[in-house]
Amino acid sequence: MKSVTNAHVLYVPSWYGTKENPVHGSFFRDQALAVSRQGVKTGVVFPELRSLEGVRPLDWPARRFQVTEKDDDGVATMRSVGWRIPWAKKLTRELWLNQVQRLIKQYVRRYGVPDLIHAHCVHDAGVAALEAKQNWGIPYVVTEHFSGYDRDLLADKQLLRARDVFMEADRIVAVSHKLAGDIKPYLGKRDIHVIPNLVDTAFFTPPPGPRRADPFRFLFVGFLTRNKRVDDLLRAFAAAFGPADDVRLEIVGDGEQRAELESLTAQLDLGRRVEFSGMMSRDGVRTAMHRSHAMVSASQVETFGVILIEAMATGFPVIVTRCGGPEEFVTDDVGRLVPLEDLRALQAAMTGVVADYGRWQSAAPAIRAYADDNFSERMVGSRLIETYNSVIQQT
Repeated sequence: MKSVTNAHVLYVPSWYGTKENPVHGSFFRDQALAVSRQGVKTGVVFPELRSLEGVRPLDWPARRFQVTEKDDDGVATMRSVGWRIPWAKKLTRELWLNQVQRLIKQYVRRYGVPDLIHAHCVHDAGVAALEAKQNWGIPYVVTEHFSGYDRDLLADKQLLRARDVFMEADRIVAVSHKLAGDIKPYLGKRDIHVIPNLVDTAFFTPPPGPRRADPFRFLFVGFLTRNKRVDDLLRAFAAAFGPADDVRLEIVGDGEQRAELESLTAQLDLGRRVEFSGMMSRDGVRTAMHRSHAMVSASQVETFGVILIEAMATGFPVIVTRCGGPEEFVTDDVGRLVPLEDLRALQAAMTGVVADYGRWQSAAPAIRAYADDNFSERMVGSRLIETYNSVIQQT
């Protein structure tokens, strides 16, 4: 009987880091690296479909689905680069799925048939894993991360497809108990294993020296979309600190709402007290954490909240709405939870953290230890390996 110590696991993420956005899906990569470092032969396949908007036709051949391969710190990573089909989401999805099968075929030729596939998100990686199981007989684990079940973002056909993926999966994982409850209606009597995302606590570490005391800096990191409710955050910040220049807010990220949020910042007369820093590399995010004193998020729905754990790993508190996943790990010892869409509560939490920051400074080592003890590579990696082992030993 094969054990996971000499097994072979192939990761299929629904999204992954790109040159333009290297931190996108970084927690998928962290999982693959963690499993690899614990002795499992590990690979990743991912087709990257880029927009052709603004690209000259003469440059199109540079995106003709070339396959590239590299050793990513011990993880064999095979990618293809192609283009999205404008105004054709369904065809683009089919193209993506086709490219996954193509990559798996080439991966198998190069490295052999994996013992199992770990797909991250039912849409689209889970669908690809189901096709691979039908084509190759490879069992698969699917981990769901998507908040769209609670937000009614999935059409009926997508929900039916999700049911197919869940019912054929050899193990089903959710990153939080809240998300497990959201997907339960599509699983019948199948069991759901809750395994949180891991955080690279060897990378996200406290700053080398004390954080600068003045000005006090709040930090937000994420996509600037309506679900993140950055507009609520800006209004609460303005109400909490008025014209005070000794409290700042840095917003790291980009997205469809950026122009609207920058306009709101001007309307609220926040001036240079709010800084839009745009997209950052992983190193840049860590540096932003090192110069900040508290993380803040006003999201509507979050299935987990990796960025919050990363912040805690650097030794500072988090303030977040009761939006699902964070409720399972944010305690009074590491931060503050506030009700959804309650700007007064958010305002009070921010002013409270500023007023009591001496206490939070003293708590920094304990906040860091909490993140490391519960979400580190060794902790989450070992749980993933137990899951893989249970699948491999039954096949």
